[in-house]
Amino acid sequence: MNKIKYIISALIIFTVTVFSQSATLKGKIYDQDNNQPLNAASVTLHSQADSSMITGAASDAKGNFVLNNIRQGNYYLRVSYIGYQTVTLPSVIVDKPGEKDLGEIKISSKAVNIGDVLVTGEKQQFEYNFDKKVINVDKDLTAVGGTVLDILKNTPSIQVDQDNNITLRGKSNIKILIDGKPRPFTDAGTLLEMIPASQIDRIEIITNPSARYDAEGDTGIINIITKKEEKSGFNTIASLTAGTGDKYGGSLNLNYNIGALNLYSSYNVRSDRRTMNMNQYRETYFTDTTSFLDQRMNRGMGIKVHSVSLGMDYALSATDKFNFSGDYRYHDREVGGLLNSAQYTRFNDLPSYYNKINDAANDYGYELRAGYMKEFRGKDHELLVDAYYGYDTDKDINNTFVQYYDLQSNPLNPVLWETETGEKNHSGTLQIDYINSIIGGPKIEGGYKLEFRNNDDRYSYFNFPSISAGRIEDPSKANNFLYERMVHSLYALYSDSLGALRYQLGFRVENTYLSGDQQNINKKFERNFTDYFPTLNMNYMFDESRGVYFNYSRRINRPNGRQLNPFVEVVDSTIIRYGNPELNPEYADAYELGFDNFFDFGDVSVAGFYRKSVDQIQMYRTLNTNGVFENTFLNFAVGENYGLEFLYNLNFVRWLRINGDVSYFKTTVEGNAGLTKISNFNYSWAGRINSSIILPEAFFIQLMAVYRGPSATPQGTRFEMYWMDLAFRKDFFNGKLSLNLRFSDVFNTMKFKSDSREATFFATNEFIRESQVITLGITWRLDSTQKQPDKKRPNNENGGGDDMMF
Repeated sequence: MNKIKYIISALIIFTVTVFSQSATLKGKIYDQDNNQPLNAASVTLHSQADSSMITGAASDAKGNFVLNNIRQGNYYLRVSYIGYQTVTLPSVIVDKPGEKDLGEIKISSKAVNIGDVLVTGEKQQFEYNFDKKVINVDKDLTAVGGTVLDILKNTPSIQVDQDNNITLRGKSNIKILIDGKPRPFTDAGTLLEMIPASQIDRIEIITNPSARYDAEGDTGIINIITKKEEKSGFNTIASLTAGTGDKYGGSLNLNYNIGALNLYSSYNVRSDRRTMNMNQYRETYFTDTTSFLDQRMNRGMGIKVHSVSLGMDYALSATDKFNFSGDYRYHDREVGGLLNSAQYTRFNDLPSYYNKINDAANDYGYELRAGYMKEFRGKDHELLVDAYYGYDTDKDINNTFVQYYDLQSNPLNPVLWETETGEKNHSGTLQIDYINSIIGGPKIEGGYKLEFRNNDDRYSYFNFPSISAGRIEDPSKANNFLYERMVHSLYALYSDSLGALRYQLGFRVENTYLSGDQQNINKKFERNFTDYFPTLNMNYMFDESRGVYFNYSRRINRPNGRQLNPFVEVVDSTIIRYGNPELNPEYADAYELGFDNFFDFGDVSVAGFYRKSVDQIQMYRTLNTNGVFENTFLNFAVGENYGLEFLYNLNFVRWLRINGDVSYFKTTVEGNAGLTKISNFNYSWAGRINSSIILPEAFFIQLMAVYRGPSATPQGTRFEMYWMDLAFRKDFFNGKLSLNLRFSDVFNTMKFKSDSREATFFATNEFIRESQVITLGITWRLDSTQKQPDKKRPNNENGGGDDMMF
């Protein structure tokens, strides 16, 4: 036993001695032209003796980099960044332990001469880091006049269907954040359709988040970062757009920065009218009869959105910073349509009918955010406190007129009903984060988060005895559902490096409380459970141009209020839907292994991914004895999703930039729905290519082509879809004024189609939304001075920091 104690003591003394004799190199990477920090610049340290790479790191969002555990010796440092000249510090001498500051290292962008125009290196439209993908919206010409959903449709690995449901690598259940915060919406598609693209700075896609992020969203996280100017003096950005088919938009962004105070505000407005067509076909099989239903719908929709944002940053001192902001939005929607239905069997026709549907909805909401940051001595040693509160209310009135006909096409007495839906949603978060990068050692991080959500959903159903009579409420069809969710979270992260290997260990624990009260049928439920979520992120650089990374995370998908509400809602005469209060959370384990290669002409990445889900939550459809579809939600036993993804950014010639992705994956779903065994799988692939052409006289062309292959659902298939967008931009007055012309869905090929089948039915659905649109946009920028050096914001917009940047 004494020998063991001596050995352990000797090892401890040796380890402490080695690390106490090592040094830490730190510095900052800046753009030489505008003095802005560069995020994700590659920094590598090499031996003077044999040029072997000793270690490496990537700069964080503030341009900082740190190289730990450097032994005494002679080295050189190399800094590289796509679109910039590589810079080498030829002599870096480490002659004593401790911290050595290399100061600011400025690199210049590569200049490209196109005729009489000098085009310097700038942000790529797509940036691929090993922990996230970043889409710089300003570089996407095809987003002019569109919304966040339009951006996501052109984004690698993401699919958006006809109902604005979002999937990532063929899987749903994505966590949507805006500036690192959740929003009081249960329907992400509704939220993202309200936000104009002109309001967005960039979008981050995180497929395997660390323990710093909420574990919610078993597929990953989409973090939408809004524009907030920090230029000194007074600055303005104004834009107007007009599109075919009565589509208009405008935005105004103002910023005033003086000394320790930064004020910013924005106003956005959008008016959009769209036509939509839907074709549905259904076969139902009973013991002795097969019946058919053929439906055709033509529908028009008008949307108006107004949003206002105000905010301020104030530096109380050099180490204390405060932030406050608020947003208000109003959304108005009108829908009118005609649904023609024909019913028949193999032997004779059944009575036909048509539905005339009018729907009017409006909602408004506001959000308040506040943040405080305390910076201590030393790099990345800080305490952050963030608070958020959001409120949203929605009212929807749907009026349905049904005209039936007999077999001789004579009209029968019509039927008229009306529904009113009201929602009130409250949500909020309180988050405390502590970050400390120990000099000559690791980086540690920990925090606490409280998240709450309260929903009050009400539904009323009214009959009309006759067309001219007033409406009469049917209490048996009323719905009043109260839903509450509260999540307490604790997390810890440990980051360090061993030579060229950087690693991050994370652990998160979350306690969840759920409750529901269906007041009309007096059905209540409560859940309280605690879960644990480990994470691992590793990155190894073979040299300054080649690296490999591995990520693992455990995730959760909690059922939402709509999925849990047992109330039976009549959609129309052929469909009803209801939730399932017995749903369990869905859990997933996700693995990703990738290789990054950086060349003089661009970068190429290849990643393999595997995700296994248990108790997977899926919508399930059955046909009852009345020939009506019943849609509800069930936990399926197991779902798997795995495949390969190939990403590229290429710049072979000075005037042409190409980026895109190709992914190939398999999705499987297996489980039981009562006595019915469910088993389905599908191989699919998706691809996207984006070409940007730089021409003389500040003229730019962008061409985007997208293909999404078919994918599996528990009961059927989502079919392929594809489209192409084309855009032009001309800059005037050194970029102060820009004119944009966008052709979306040039060949009018975008449509959504799916099918589903069981022993008792087969159904297909095709939905075509007006997507072929021509949009003209103009943007004007007035900047009084150049942008200031980076200022940290108390409200951490990327959820707490950049993963693995230490």
